[in-house]
Amino acid sequence: MKFNIGPIVWQAMLVSEPLYHQGRLCWGICNLQEHTIRVWDRADSRTRLFTLMHELTHAWVFSIGLPDDGDEALCNFTATLAAQFVLDLCNQSSQIGPFLTDPAQLPQSLSHG
Repeated sequence: MKFNIGPIVWQAMLVSEPLYHQGRLCWGICNLQEHTIRVWDRADSRTRLFTLMHELTHAWVFSIGLPDDGDEALCNFTATLAAQFVLDLCNQSSQIGPFLTDPAQLPQSLSHG
């Protein structure tokens, strides 16, 4: 799936290999240099969707930065990224299925790098 974040198009994908961040096993990784988000496909659907949103938020922070002028700016930032996520998901609705289909259940103790 592709997500538009400012001038950058990020590619999100499910991967079958385990993911590691700073030596720790995790559900997802956001790569600033490649503009990619990888989500481990062994997570249950709720964890995959959460991880996708979590890593997309990292992508926004990497691409745009965080506002530093109060709660109104933070609320506008959050609404902007949420609206863009919804638009991108709606435009690619046929591709979201794999992020929402449950594989075998795994422990939920992994981090969201």
